[in-house]
This record gives sequence, structure tokens and C-alpha cells, in this order.
Amino acid sequence: MSALLWWLIPLGATLAALGWAAWRSRPARQIDMHSSMSDQERFRAAMQRPMPGSQGSPSSPGTPTQRPQRSRTRRSGSDGQDRGASSSKRPA
Repeated sequence: MSALLWWLIPLGATLAALGWAAWRSRPARQIDMHSSMSDQERFRAAMQRPMPGSQGSPSSPGTPTQRPQRSRTRRSGSDGQDRGASSSKRPA
């Protein structure tokens, strides 16, 4: 009897896989041009609205934000050696 219960696991997995395959292979639904255009317009309107909690942001919608500039100083490791690109030079 316990062997029969163990066979329920692969049987259930097989049935789930068959159901998923049947669901994925269904024919694609027709896309109505008017509903597609209205969906696009709703998306565009949503993208133009400010995000919640961003009332104090320095940039206005439609203007790109500036990235902070990286400092161009070299960083040294904990042993004090330079880790820059020129530190790989070999002594002559």
C-alpha cells in the first residue's frame, strides 16, 4: 500500500506537467487595435506621473538625473602599496 502512495507523487507531477503544457499551447488571443492603443496611452500616462514619495526630488519628470562624479584618486591597499594601473610595472 505504501508503494502505491509513492506512485501518486510522479503521477501528480505528470498530470501537472500535462496541464501546464496544455495551458501553454493554447492559441494566442487576438489583439484589438483600439484596446492596444488605449493600453499604451494608459502606460504612457502612468510613466509621466511622479512616483509616490518623490515630491522633493530635484529633477522634474522628463529630465535625466545627473550621476555623481567619481574621484580620480588612486587607492592604496592596507599594506600601503599603490593599487593603480601603473603599479604592475616590473623593476628593471
